[in-house]
Amino acid sequence: MLGSGNRAANGSCRRLHTDQTLEEKVLALKINISKGVNIDKALKQLKRKMATEGISKEIRKHNYYEKPSERKRRKQKERVRALRKALRESQQGY
Repeated sequence: MLGSGNRAANGSCRRLHTDQTLEEKVLALKINISKGVNIDKALKQLKRKMATEGISKEIRKHNYYEKPSERKRRKQKERVRALRKALRESQQGY
């Protein structure tokens, strides 16, 4: 079938990203802004909270499909980086 996109041969649709949970789909971020606060200050507060929550990183990570082999490779690199950091911090204590 030409132009079928994500449809199977029988015409039914299938989900491409089944590894997402409900918690990953629903993101709620609340910033309390008092009256008369500068919009730039409020935006800076929002960006800071997004950075601490890791939302920006998650958004960038889900911009494109990551193959399972790439995901394993990335997680392995993150583990090695964390171990090296822990080793470096433990050696600085001497």
